[in-house]
Amino acid sequence: MKHSAQKKITSNMIMVRLNTTVIK
Repeated sequence: MKHSAQKKITSNMIMVRLNTTVIK
């Protein structure tokens, strides 16, 4: 479960980074 949560956080961070890049 902990690993799943970490994976989710990682993908969320990646998505945020991608969104920021697209906005920029």
